This record gives sequence, C-alpha cells and structure tokens, in this order.
Amino acid sequence: MPALGDVVARARGLVRHLLPESALVSLARSSGAGALADALAREGYPRVSEEPAQPLSAIEVVEAAIERETARRLGVIARWLGPRRALFVGVFEEEERRVLRILLRRVASGTMATGPRPSTALLTSLGRRSREALAGVADVPAFVRVLARAGSPHAPPLIAALRAGESRLVDLEAALDRNFTWRAHAAARRAGGDLLAWVEQSIDLENVWAALQADDAHFLEGGARLSRDAFETVARKPGGSERRADIARVFATDPLGEIFADERVPQAALEGRSRLVRRRGLERTARRDPLGPAALLELVMRLREEPARLRRIAWAVAQGVSEAAHAEAWTEVAA
Repeated sequence: MPALGDVVARARGLVRHLLPESALVSLARSSGAGALADALAREGYPRVSEEPAQPLSAIEVVEAAIERETARRLGVIARWLGPRRALFVGVFEEEERRVLRILLRRVASGTMATGPRPSTALLTSLGRRSREALAGVADVPAFVRVLARAGSPHAPPLIAALRAGESRLVDLEAALDRNFTWRAHAAARRAGGDLLAWVEQSIDLENVWAALQADDAHFLEGGARLSRDAFETVARKPGGSERRADIARVFATDPLGEIFADERVPQAALEGRSRLVRRRGLERTARRDPLGPAALLELVMRLREEPARLRRIAWAVAQGVSEAAHAEAWTEVAA
C-alpha cells in the first residue's frame, strides 16, 4: 500500500468542518424545504449555481446542494490521492452506484419525468452533458446507451444483462451491484491489508441485507464471512428472526455480531448501527496505524455520514414529519 499520510492529514482538516450535532438538530426543525435550503446554504451547502431548463423545487434545491457538496468533498480527496485513488474504488464509486440505482428505478418505473428531479452531481465518472442526458432519458435502453457513450465502467454489465434478456429492474440492479463489488474487490486486492478487509466486510454486509430480506438470488462474490451456501441457507429461512439469528452466528467473532444478536435493535436500524460499529473499528485500527488506510477510511466514512443524515432530515422535513421523528433520522448513527 502506498503511503497515505499526506492525504490523511488533509482529510482530517475536512472533517473538522463537519456540522456539529446542534446544527443538525436545528436543520431538522426547519419549517419546510425552502427554509431548510436557506439554512443549509448558511451551513456550507450552497445552492446549485447553474440554472436548469426548469426552476428547481425547494426539495430539489436541497437535494442538489447536498449531492454537490458531497461530490466536491470526495473529489478533493480523490485529487489528493492522485494515482492512489485507483485502489479506493470501493470508496469513490459507492455514491455513484447509489445514484445510478435511484435513476434506474425511476426510469424502469416510468417516473423519471415526475416528482423531484434526482441530482446527478455524484456521477463523477461522467461529464456534465452526459449527466444531464441521463436525467432526461425515457427508458432503460436509452439510459444504458448514455452510460456507454460516456465510457462509464458501469455500462458493460448493464448492456450484457439487456442482451441476455434480463430487463427486470432486479436483474439490472444485480448486474450493477456485481460490477461494483468486483471492481472494488479487484482494486483492494492490490493494496491488501486494512483496505481489502474493509471492502470484504462491505460485500459481506451487502449479502446480509439481501439475506435478511429473503432475497436468495442476490449474492455478491468477494466477502470474507458469509459464503454462498450460508447465504442461501439464511435467505430461505421462513422467519425474519430465524434469518437474523443465523447471521448473528456467522458474525459471532466479529463486533458486528453483537448488533445482529441484540433483539433490542430493530431491523430498520441495523444498517445505521453497522456503520457505527465499522467506524469505531476503523478508529481502533487507526490508533495503531494513524497514517494508514484505516485512518483514511474512517475519515471518509465521517464525510459520507453527514450527507446521508442530511438526506434523511430533508425527507423528514419535506414529509412534515414531527420533530420527535426527525431525531430518529440520526439516532442510529449518533448512538
């Protein structure tokens, strides 16, 4: 693994500018999406400067500001890494995959032209014209053609799926996920050590979420703990509590096992709790190697945590959810 001390030191500077808990609480109390957009701009999430063909709604302004600032922060770290960025596919393409999945679902359901327009700022492998074209496509083949023309690494598996007659949304999402995890694992293998362990744990957790939902067809290769056979056994159990108990046994020697075994943790909170457990594990590793990959991964997790919480707050504000429910939007991360 190449030296990372210079990037870790700079990333610590970025983390010092994250919003304090008091600011997040204040944002969650916004009276509406417009007020939230104004408050976010004051907190370092400026409104998007480019004017689209049609004016953005208040919630679109909020989402665009969050996505743009997230892309900027990750882009800064990517520039600091330089050629070393190629090892961190699992970090820098994760947000891109998330956005592509959202867009795919919108296109497949025919709702791309209705509701809030999704921001494409985090599709950093695409140029601006390609991002704009992607947000305006009418069907899945057109969506894939835009990706292919832009040279996106996510286009080939989608093309292959369509050629094989796998046009269902679940098939396309599986192709996208398999491509991402293969790329992330292949890159991390070149570095080994803490980065590879983190990517393998990420893949394991992807499989855990699928198994807990009884989705026995969505297994991703590259994890370290949950084998395909164990995954299929868990996913075919008839009850959620049985599936969760099996997962707890698989992770019995891992700190993650505790959250699966703790019946007080509702299933809806498992992903948030797992992020917290993983970040704390990285913190411990970083104390032994303060300039290594674990230190950088822990800082990147913090930088990605804030936008995730802001998106949940934005959803709650837009839906008019009560202040008590707002608190739940960050409790699972801040616990």
